[in-house]
Amino acid sequence: MVKSSFISFIFIFLVANHFAFAQNDNEFSLIKTPEQKEKEKEEKYLKFQDFFFKALKERAQENYEKAILALDDCNTIYKDNVAVNFEYVKNYYDLKEYENALDFVNKVLQQKPKERYVLEMVVKINKNLRNYKEAINFEKQLVKINPDYKNALVYLYILNNQKDQARNVYQELEKAQLLDNRKDYFKRILFKTKNTEKKKNVFTDVNSITFEKKQFQKQKNFKNLKVLLEKEIKLQKYKELVIDSSEGLSLFPAQPYVYYVNGYALNKQKRYKDALSSLEEGLDYVLDEDKTLKNKFYKELAITYQGLGDQKNYKKYNNKIVK
Repeated sequence: MVKSSFISFIFIFLVANHFAFAQNDNEFSLIKTPEQKEKEKEEKYLKFQDFFFKALKERAQENYEKAILALDDCNTIYKDNVAVNFEYVKNYYDLKEYENALDFVNKVLQQKPKERYVLEMVVKINKNLRNYKEAINFEKQLVKINPDYKNALVYLYILNNQKDQARNVYQELEKAQLLDNRKDYFKRILFKTKNTEKKKNVFTDVNSITFEKKQFQKQKNFKNLKVLLEKEIKLQKYKELVIDSSEGLSLFPAQPYVYYVNGYALNKQKRYKDALSSLEEGLDYVLDEDKTLKNKFYKELAITYQGLGDQKNYKKYNNKIVK
């Protein structure tokens, strides 16, 4: 009896030690080897990567809600990953859910407080929420990175009705010759200048275009270009309009009106693919407050997609047009 109990004790001891010190290839192992841990770590990362690229793909297809669901899956694997949080920001921004976008961009700010692209997004979100004071504070940080951001600062001061501060920054930019294509707009708003010159047009319509072209060639500024383009639109000179607006794009690559005119002229020539490229790029430069120009872009994009036989996008942009 004693001998039997002793044998049982030895058996239990050996089994217990077997489980505690089991090798990697033992299916009953209770302790993970470094190789097992590394394998699990790699599998976890690959799973995260799959969800993250799925989110990017869905956003590229404008499926923002599905992109957010994929980001939720990413977040269960790696909590508060900075890349994931910034994708949340962009998707919520595109959905115009600015409060949610602001929540996530604040998280990103804690991780990347001095990154230019993060600060730019903070400004955009606050501007859409009409939190102009906050937008100004972050725009000042961008100015420290690059003085060119002062142009955007002038605009934010105007939106926040801080015209004295806007004038001061405008004059700094003027002195440094750093004013962008909004120069005339700023000057009109801040200094109430009015063009009192009234030109007596004694030219025929054709001669008038010739005159405007000479003026533009003589002094290639945006003001002269716009006069020329508007004259060509009026007289339906679409071939010339394509040529002159294309030159305008090379001279003023951040001026949305030129993209609109170029797309408009290309649509008139039924060059819909070229028009689409120009209109989509130009739409990114249109200020949210410029409803009239944005409406013109939507109208031309609807015409473009109809010409391409894309009824889904035709309806999308046609519905965006404010009648």
